[in-house]
Amino acid sequence: MNLHPGGSGPLTSDAATTVTMPPTSVVTLAPAPVPEPRLDAALFTDPEAVRLMVAHWTREQLYGLGRTLMEAGDRRADGQLVDVLRALFAPQLSDTDAPLVAVEFITDTNTGNLGPVWDDATVWLRYADGTECRFEFTADDEGEDDPEYVALDEGFRDLLALRSEADRPQSGERLIVTLPVGDFNVLGTYNQS
Repeated sequence: MNLHPGGSGPLTSDAATTVTMPPTSVVTLAPAPVPEPRLDAALFTDPEAVRLMVAHWTREQLYGLGRTLMEAGDRRADGQLVDVLRALFAPQLSDTDAPLVAVEFITDTNTGNLGPVWDDATVWLRYADGTECRFEFTADDEGEDDPEYVALDEGFRDLLALRSEADRPQSGERLIVTLPVGDFNVLGTYNQS
């Protein structure tokens, strides 16, 4: 098919091409984006296969890959933590029905040899109207926890523990997770009692 008047064949090009068609029509052709190659995770779950793949790598290359994978895992865990916090705490309204905008954690230093960690039992909720209140974990009216709530609660605690391991907090720091955008900010000493 000849798209160019007077041309000798079909247009093929890796660069964007503009073809003017009579009388005033213009068609712009561009190459389709090439999808990023994706590796199947199964390639990396067999320790022996991985050892064979990387047997010729230098120590620096191995550690570089390890850092890249750990950083990807930390980013994934942070995204999952934001999703769980939104599901777990967003339904909580302030006295003025303002939307929840952030969840704040303080450090717990009573962890033995672990050092400070983010405290999963002391959670402060921050609302758009400036209201702050401490979240109280309670069971439902019948005295039995809702399975969905239990799953979210366990997920939040596990992911918060991962966050503590990945980026160890200092005693007295605060972690503020801004829910609308998923930002994590670590600030200095807290003043809630």
